[in-house]
Amino acid sequence: MIQISQEALGVSLICSVRYALGRKSYMPGMIMEIVKNHARFISEGDREVIVQSIREAARFDRGLGRAIDYEEEWLELADWLERLR
Repeated sequence: MIQISQEALGVSLICSVRYALGRKSYMPGMIMEIVKNHARFISEGDREVIVQSIREAARFDRGLGRAIDYEEEWLELADWLERLR
């Protein structure tokens, strides 16, 4: 089993989400699933950063992958993460 600190996991997930935002490939779906499976292991602050990154991408129209319907999935993930608080 590979061990990773809570801080390292949080940073990795934040970077992964920011990379995947707006991608039009398999990557957004894969990253969203990883975030859902590991959200309970990261800090509330890191979850808030992920939510903020998603909301900012939507607000500033940087793209959430609209071409293949990832926009709704990203926003659902943000809502789900907010409910974990």
